Amino acid sequence: MPVKILDIHIHSRYSRACSPDLELPKIARACEIKGIDIVATGDFTHPAWFAHIKDSLIEENEGIYKLKNENSKTRFILSTEISCIYKHKDATRRVHLLILAPNIAAVDKFNRILEKRGINIRSDGRPIMGLSSKEALKIILDIDPGFMMIPAHIWTPWFSVLGSKSGYNSLEECFEELSPQIRVAETGLSSDPPMNRRLSILDNINLIRELGGNLDEIVLAGGIAKSKLWLQIIADVTGCVISLPEETEGAAFGGALVAGIGTGIYENAETAIQKTVKIRRGVCQPDPKNNELYKEMYEIYKGLYPALKQTYARLGELREKQNA
Repeated sequence: MPVKILDIHIHSRYSRACSPDLELPKIARACEIKGIDIVATGDFTHPAWFAHIKDSLIEENEGIYKLKNENSKTRFILSTEISCIYKHKDATRRVHLLILAPNIAAVDKFNRILEKRGINIRSDGRPIMGLSSKEALKIILDIDPGFMMIPAHIWTPWFSVLGSKSGYNSLEECFEELSPQIRVAETGLSSDPPMNRRLSILDNINLIRELGGNLDEIVLAGGIAKSKLWLQIIADVTGCVISLPEETEGAAFGGALVAGIGTGIYENAETAIQKTVKIRRGVCQPDPKNNELYKEMYEIYKGLYPALKQTYARLGELREKQNA
C-alpha cells in the first residue's frame, strides 16, 4: 500500500492572521516542496473561497480534487473549520471542529443551511456559530453520510472538545448518541505527549489494521529512539518490528534537505528522501510472550473508562464547584 502524506487542517487568505497570498495553486506548489501528497482546501464555508475552490479544482476521484489548469502532483480534499460557541449543560462551550466534505454539491448544501440559519459565513474563513457540536454533526450527516467531523486540537484549554476551560470531560458528553460518528481526533501542536499516550497507542494501530493497512514495522526517530528499553516496550506493545534511520540528528538533517530542495539540488522532497535517507531495518524485534501479555492488559485497560465513567463525571462536577 503506497504511503500518502496528508495535511487536513489549513486555512485560506480569508481567515484571520493568514497570508493574503494564499491561493490553491500556490498551496499546491508549497505542498510539492514539502512532500505533502494530499492537502485540505480549508475554509469552504467562506463564499469567496468556495468560489475559488470551484474555479480552481476538478474532481479526479471520489472526494479527491486536482487543479484544473496545472500539472501538479498535489491533490485536495474539501475541508473547513468551524467555531461553535453555545450553552450546554449549564456551561458555555467553545469548540473548534474540522469538517471534511465528500463533494462540492454537499458543501453547497451545507453553506446554504448555515446562511438560512442566519450564520455569518462571510466574516471569516473559520465562521463562529451558535450551533452545538452535536447539532453541527447532525446537519452534515443529514446532508451526506460521507461527511466527516474531526474535533480540532483537542487538548487546548480554550476552543476544544476536551479543553479544561470550555470543553467537555468526554466525547460522549459532547456528542451524546452521535459520538460513535466521531472516529478521529486532532491532537494539535500544543498536545502533551504523556497525555496522548494515555489514549493508548494500540487504539490507533487497531484502527489502521481494521481499515486494511499492513502495519508490521515502525520507524522511530528522535530522543526516544536512543533508549533500548523504550524501543523494546514499543515493539512488545505493538507487535511491530522497530527500525531506525541511520541519521540521528533528524531536525538538522531535515533542514539540510529542505535547503537542498530550495537550491535545486533535489527536485522534490520525495527525491531527496530516496537519495539520502537510509533505514536500519529490524533493530528491535517484538517478544511474542510480552505482546500477548500487553494484549491482555489492554483489554483490562479498555474496561476502565466504562467502569469509572460516573466517577469521572462526579470529579468533573467537583471541579466545576471549585471554579464557581
